[in-house]
Amino acid sequence: MNTIVVPYEKYEAFKEDIEAWLKTRGKGTARYGGKAGEVTHWLGVDDWCYYTQWDTERIVESTVFLFRKEEDAVEFALRFA
Repeated sequence: MNTIVVPYEKYEAFKEDIEAWLKTRGKGTARYGGKAGEVTHWLGVDDWCYYTQWDTERIVESTVFLFRKEEDAVEFALRFA
């Protein structure tokens, strides 16, 4: 599993571009919840997934992207992180 953490402000700025790019990378899902500093989601049959991380004030801190393939994670990081 390859993990990329994108700050909330950057995710919001590139949200449409990120979602369009992810559609070219196979099946995947969005999951919401998560806790700051904790990555506990498995991909299962997905090629990728993402979910939000919240701070103690219930404000979104970042979005965590998980990729099955290292090459997808590297390309994503170069484009959006």
